[in-house]
Amino acid sequence: MTAKFAGTEVRIVTGVYEAQPEDHAIWGDASGGDVVIRLPPAAVAFDAASGVGRTFVIRKQCGPHAVVIPAADLPAGCRIDAADTGIVVVSDGQSWWVIARA
Repeated sequence: MTAKFAGTEVRIVTGVYEAQPEDHAIWGDASGGDVVIRLPPAAVAFDAASGVGRTFVIRKQCGPHAVVIPAADLPAGCRIDAADTGIVVVSDGQSWWVIARA
């Protein structure tokens, strides 16, 4: 499901979700269980010509369960337990990095 907030398309996901190239903001609805968000390989999410890496805003929208980004995708992995909190990740072509938490 997608929604628009202030002109930005937000993808609201459940279960296991593979982040797509067109995604920017991904919100996990953890009301029915953990949400696992898989990031694409860091090398694929980086434009070497411009030196710009892909950025994703990942947020837990609601629910008693967690939003999880596996360690295979993000160094040390990430678990978001509190509703209305999240992270911003960016690719440097080699790895994904958390550049903000809220």
